[in-house]
Amino acid sequence: MSLSRPDHRLPVKTCAVLLFLLVLLVLPSRAGAEENPGRVINPQALFYQANSLYEEGRYEEAAAAYRQLLDHGYESGNLYFNLGNTYFRMGRTGWAVLYYEKAKRLIPRDADLRANLGYALEGVEEGTPSWQREFYQNLVNFFPQGHLVLMTSFFFALLIAIIIVMLLANGHPDISFASVLQQSRWRVPFYLCGFLFLLFLTLAGLQYFDRLTPSGVVVEAGGVARYEPAPEATVHFNLDEGSRVKITGEKDGWYLITRRDGRRGWVEKRYIEEI
Repeated sequence: MSLSRPDHRLPVKTCAVLLFLLVLLVLPSRAGAEENPGRVINPQALFYQANSLYEEGRYEEAAAAYRQLLDHGYESGNLYFNLGNTYFRMGRTGWAVLYYEKAKRLIPRDADLRANLGYALEGVEEGTPSWQREFYQNLVNFFPQGHLVLMTSFFFALLIAIIIVMLLANGHPDISFASVLQQSRWRVPFYLCGFLFLLFLTLAGLQYFDRLTPSGVVVEAGGVARYEPAPEATVHFNLDEGSRVKITGEKDGWYLITRRDGRRGWVEKRYIEEI
């Protein structure tokens, strides 16, 4: 597997560029302006400039241009995706995985993203998670957070509308809601809509609580997990660059991390970047 697809996609895939520009229009740009007073950038021009630098093989400059957009408060799945590609071309697997994971939170079902992330993780030893843990993570992260909120709100509003129509169409205010629900014409849409509402509400809740525990990526080689947060503590296991972990605690410049297979240890913060 190669990176030829994203390389081709980067300058010419119109939908990606349009999506990126749409995100730029709806994001609050004032935050970047407040952080960089008196300095105004043209995000569209900078994005195309970064793409051109990438195509020319000037990866350090391309990464700096993409990061400049992030520094000004702009973000999108495609921006993170392109930045991940850039770091991968630079041979910095940890940073590539970090930005692919950031992109996955916004465009989780993108085929190119999944392919490149899998390619970047080849040879990275993360431990083998149980099938239950793997299934749970895939389920929780299948939809972007914004989509879950939107779908939950939609089906809740639709459920309320169905209830109102059921009561108004009945025409007999003294008949209970349970009696109206027994009519077959209302039963299917009510239960179907209610099921979908509860489904998306549950997924949104699971995703929310899952992200209360931050995730991170080992971005530098040489990281090891120790039994205690001290340089002289016994090494528990090694961490490959690009490994994805959960950050479950911190103390004095150390993170307590949980690997994907459930093993835990203390790692110096300088090796980990939060997703």
